[in-house]
Amino acid sequence: MFRSKLISILMIILLITALIPIGTYATLNDSTLDTVEYMTGAVIVQYEENFKDKDKYEKEFDMIPEKNLGKNSLKLYKFNKNKDVMDIVEKLNKKKGIRFAEPNYLYQPVEITENYFSSLWGLYNSNDIDIDAPEAWDITKGSNQITVAVIDSGVQTTHEDLFGQFDFEKNFHYDPFDSYEDHGTHVSGTIAALDNNLGVVGVSPNIRLIALKFLGENGGYTDDAIDAINEAKSYGANIINASWGGGGYSLALKEAIENFGGPFVAAAGNDKTNTDRRPHYPSSYNSANIISVAAVDRNGLKPRFSNYGSVSVDVGAPGVGILSTFPTDSKDQFASFNGTSMAAPHVAGTLALMMSYDNSLTTQEYINILYATVDPLDSLSGKTSTGGMINAHKALLAMEYVEPVDYEPYVSSTIPDDESTDVDISTSIEINFSELVYSPTTIDGIEITGLVDPEYPVPTLVGYTPSQVDGTLKLTLTLDNVLDYSRTYEVHIPAGIVMDATDNPSIAYDFTFTTKALPPPVVETTQVVESIVPINKARNVPTGSTIDVTFTEIITLKDPNKVKLIDKSNFEIPVTITFYDMDMNVSVDNSGKFMILKPASLDPNMRYTIRFNEGAFETDTHTLSEFFTSVFTTVRK
Repeated sequence: MFRSKLISILMIILLITALIPIGTYATLNDSTLDTVEYMTGAVIVQYEENFKDKDKYEKEFDMIPEKNLGKNSLKLYKFNKNKDVMDIVEKLNKKKGIRFAEPNYLYQPVEITENYFSSLWGLYNSNDIDIDAPEAWDITKGSNQITVAVIDSGVQTTHEDLFGQFDFEKNFHYDPFDSYEDHGTHVSGTIAALDNNLGVVGVSPNIRLIALKFLGENGGYTDDAIDAINEAKSYGANIINASWGGGGYSLALKEAIENFGGPFVAAAGNDKTNTDRRPHYPSSYNSANIISVAAVDRNGLKPRFSNYGSVSVDVGAPGVGILSTFPTDSKDQFASFNGTSMAAPHVAGTLALMMSYDNSLTTQEYINILYATVDPLDSLSGKTSTGGMINAHKALLAMEYVEPVDYEPYVSSTIPDDESTDVDISTSIEINFSELVYSPTTIDGIEITGLVDPEYPVPTLVGYTPSQVDGTLKLTLTLDNVLDYSRTYEVHIPAGIVMDATDNPSIAYDFTFTTKALPPPVVETTQVVESIVPINKARNVPTGSTIDVTFTEIITLKDPNKVKLIDKSNFEIPVTITFYDMDMNVSVDNSGKFMILKPASLDPNMRYTIRFNEGAFETDTHTLSEFFTSVFTTVRK
């Protein structure tokens, strides 16, 4: 039957065009790319529990509530699109009663399309670079009691090879008229295309699907992704497949994924990037239920486009030349795609087989078995945490007796973030680990390169979180009086700095950060002119008069060109400037409390203006930014 399905495939038609990026761009430290996209005129806000003054901030920032995201305290707001989103986010994050505010990030499918004919090599391959699907099907082809939520673009649920596989579909996309469904249809076919002697067959053809659309031709936003995840949880879906990514770090999205609880299979991304260094979200969140999937080709090699990371990417799966269902009007409704988007559904389908065989295990137990039964590949060694590609048959065989894999704890995140800039010099280092770890007996091995004074002692341990928080523990080091402005520091955290509950030592980790520039000196705005003769608006001033100025303190002339005497035609009159000391009897060169300006000549019946421009004077401690003017009129002829 399997071979007959391959024979029935005659040709591949590709109708996918490149996605067109939209939205507003901003540089963020935690992004995979130098730029990420987000919705203009929108922000997501998570309030503290029982916070009562939401309307106060809504009025202050002129924000209109758009929707509640699963719970009343997490909201999407809309506001004037001409306002800067990141400025609003920064200001909201400083307000009491707000846990966090963040942009409404845009995510995109992570497929690469090309005109490439292929069979279902990911399920069965003559060189055994596959997931051993036919062997797994001898044990189970899945159960209709197991449901995978395909959170993606729309799906052509009437496709001949998918018809009847969906319990329901729901559209969360911001544009209800966007009919894009190519990507979701392809992903769905890899997971659960029917075993019907037509076209292709999915990894787990007997399970159920739900189609939750939040992506369109131009991507989809965080708020809609959260709505879809909440819907999957509400329905009781066992697994979520998320073949998309590209937004910045969203705590709201991360918490929604963790609240789902079941396996969340995420594409690692197609940016040719080490995501240990430059994260790709959502696959790079350190949430225990996320499985980050890299792509593998038919020869067992990691394709150049696939992201990788010895910590942040977990497994490999077939992701090059993947044939699956495709919504076209052609005779053969199938197409071949490349991408980690295509790899992820192989993992989701394998987990569905495992749950169909035995649905009594915990999420972590399913994930541990999946990781423990990978086929090792040289191309994934050091590139993923397991170093191998999934094998559905081995995973099913191991369901009865595989012990959970006990990995070494690793640094999942730090404050400051790796490669972060504009870090305050009074910051402390926080080191977050991937699991519950125990307090170190010493931190002498932690090294910081770049300290101004090499004799200064290494930072000291000032805090250690006593309880587990989001699966991590925080190790806090003080750096007070150690850091300097505008410097880059390299931090080395050696292996074995902490141990987990089974005495596994932590692995080494290095990161860098750069401190902010020295702030400009504070400019005083003190009023320094105490009196002036002639007084302001004086009339009938003799043409031979001098101008006498008394200051509130001793000042120095910093820039004589900023002391002006001009007539009504804006013609500048040359002046001689003389200072006197406190007793006003000794002339001094350039400083004093009293100043006399002797004009070169004054015309009768003329209006003159005395002007001290900003920066004309200074004291011993600061530059005076005062702008001072006074006017007088000379005597008539």
